[in-house]
Amino acid sequence: MAVNWQAGKTEAYKTAHKAACVSGEFDYEILAWDGFCDLRETLIWGLLAVKFPSKSAWEITEKNWQTIYKRLYIYEKVTGCQRIYSNGTHGVRKMYFQPEEIYSFIGFSVNAGNTTDTEFKTFIHKILMKGADAGISDYEEPRHDDPYHYQRLQMDSALIGASK
Repeated sequence: MAVNWQAGKTEAYKTAHKAACVSGEFDYEILAWDGFCDLRETLIWGLLAVKFPSKSAWEITEKNWQTIYKRLYIYEKVTGCQRIYSNGTHGVRKMYFQPEEIYSFIGFSVNAGNTTDTEFKTFIHKILMKGADAGISDYEEPRHDDPYHYQRLQMDSALIGASK
């Protein structure tokens, strides 16, 4: 299924469009336009993951924007930040979804589908369980015939902690 979206009615689009029209350029040199495009793309992928609340149109509205923000917040806490920028020598900058960003996208629509709160919670639970299962698969049984097993684990933990 193709992803179809519409952002023309949003305040975020109107602000970015106005800035781009002043310069006559719709490119990534215009910071307002660049920021809008990055946020729009990340929001599309985020909505495809968390879906719209049940019985809601496939659009961010005054009624559902807070629920959508909460779902995106939870999703990012579980899976990590969705927008990560690297500007050379200055390191990495993580941009988590903010309530004002979602609010500025009221009117944004994308064919992401709907899901109930229970289905969303199950989706998040499955992500958490997958992470826990991966941790178990990395677990190393103690070798009772190796008297230095616990010392090696402590040294490995110390090395991992020092590298973070």
